Amino acid sequence: ARLDLQKHFCGFCKEGREDLTTLVIGGKTKEQLIQALTEKGFEISDYALFMLNSKEFYVVRRSETLSLINLSVGDLFGDTKNHTTDEIYAKAKELGLDLCPPEVGPYLRLKYQDQPMNQWLFIAMKQITDPGGGLYVFNLRHASGGVWLDFGWAEPALERDAGHRLVFCLGRSGGA
Repeated sequence: ARLDLQKHFCGFCKEGREDLTTLVIGGKTKEQLIQALTEKGFEISDYALFMLNSKEFYVVRRSETLSLINLSVGDLFGDTKNHTTDEIYAKAKELGLDLCPPEVGPYLRLKYQDQPMNQWLFIAMKQITDPGGGLYVFNLRHASGGVWLDFGWAEPALERDAGHRLVFCLGRSGGA
């Protein structure tokens, strides 16, 4: 049974707003992305900054338009159980979803300026490894301390509850 993706397609934008379902990435260097985030007044956590400066974080030179979808773990599985990062990524692949390139984190943060308070969106992407071997993905959050480009742990066996929200790419050839 395939998930009705269109039903969820605009799950992270306000009613009637379609502009957050597509995202243009590319054309900026890492440094330019960091500068743009800072100029717009977004907070960048130390770990997110580490990720942006990691050799595993790459940027594309030419612009590319991506279609994004925001789903909860419960949307993916149709249940209320916890599921691991590996299970989540495998289920998404089975449903025809792709992992996002790492650039989606900072570009979506720049575009999604009116994120509701206390919302957390994790970018489904190939994890970036820290020097200690920890695995991380970007996280967009709006909390009392501001609007952030942050990080989230994404170890293969880490369990996420049914309400945990992730952003995937739709139909991106080659995945990420």
